[in-house]
Amino acid sequence: MSEMPRNGFRSSGALSRPAKFQFIVQAIAARLAAIAKRQSPAHERVASDRLDPAAIMLPDSSAALSASAHAQALCKPWLFQHCLRTYAWAALLAQTDRIRFDRELLFVACALHDLGLSEMRDGHASDCACFAVEGAREARRFCAERIGWDNERCDRLAEAIALHLNVSVGLKHGPEAHLLNAGAAFDVVGLRWREIAENARRTVLSVHPRLDFKTGMIAQMKSQARNRPDSRAALLVKLGFCNMIRDAPFEDDRACPG
Repeated sequence: MSEMPRNGFRSSGALSRPAKFQFIVQAIAARLAAIAKRQSPAHERVASDRLDPAAIMLPDSSAALSASAHAQALCKPWLFQHCLRTYAWAALLAQTDRIRFDRELLFVACALHDLGLSEMRDGHASDCACFAVEGAREARRFCAERIGWDNERCDRLAEAIALHLNVSVGLKHGPEAHLLNAGAAFDVVGLRWREIAENARRTVLSVHPRLDFKTGMIAQMKSQARNRPDSRAALLVKLGFCNMIRDAPFEDDRACPG
């Protein structure tokens, strides 16, 4: 199955008709594959007890701390905690798949990957038709101006964030882009749920509670669908993504998502 067009940070994020069709085909194929995998008696990849929860420790570099503070300042608590969990799941899945990655780059990408959903940024870029692209550009600007990363590193970060809303992101786009997509998918819809052991899941959720994440994210996705009808988010909503969020195997904490 071929991948989506890049939807990189230099694009507008708007999907053409052919791209919409390709996205629909990939989304349906991925959904059917996930259902078949869950129903297969052979699908018991739960040897995750060997995973070391220490893998989820957040980097303490100045870049990581600056990115975390920036995300916390812009994002509501339920969204900020989602960003931190995304890193934790991504790091654990990397251990499962034995993927080597740049820990600082992955963390900063995870921390900043939903800036396009923050009230301070959403809809501010008139040439962006997608929150992931808008967030990627803001994250790139922050890392260039405030952290001081070079252009190549900033581009890797922005590309990973812009791509994270694709159905899948292959390793050819870089391990950080691949893992950001995987970590976000785990947190939002529970994709690859059985591949992270219960004890590791409990550890992550005790440190980074969900704060009624499902309510907040469903509301955001519906808002994106209304305001950006040619975006990947709008197409996902049409394909039943909100129901997938609601049905994810997490019991959200009953707290206000504000």
